[in-house]
Amino acid sequence: MHIHIRFSSSDTNEKSTIDDDDTSPTIATTLASLPTNNESTLLSNCSTTIDGINLEEIKHFAKAFKLRRLALGLTQTQVGQALSVTRGPAYSQSAICRFEKLDITPKSASKIKPVLEKWMHEAELKYGDR
Repeated sequence: MHIHIRFSSSDTNEKSTIDDDDTSPTIATTLASLPTNNESTLLSNCSTTIDGINLEEIKHFAKAFKLRRLALGLTQTQVGQALSVTRGPAYSQSAICRFEKLDITPKSASKIKPVLEKWMHEAELKYGDR
């Protein structure tokens, strides 16, 4: 497996991600393609797990992460800057945005999720009184 890291300037509009060579569809695309409860009774037979990665779990974490980040009064840029200091330039505002929107492959999401979980725990301790 090869991981490509795109270095970016301080301009947060420039793309910097932890994407790998995976050409899989994004989580958002995959979840959108699944039938809804109204469309099919076969939904219970549809799996939201791809390559051992539970997409629903990622989806719920991404939503909870965004809500808690906002409750702490932190921007995606602040999260990206803090992570870039400790984890490298792959964790930019763009990467945080894409994760929150689920515009990321399951493999990439599984890589960034534990990093964001750890960061959120640390942010709770640091900013939790907000």
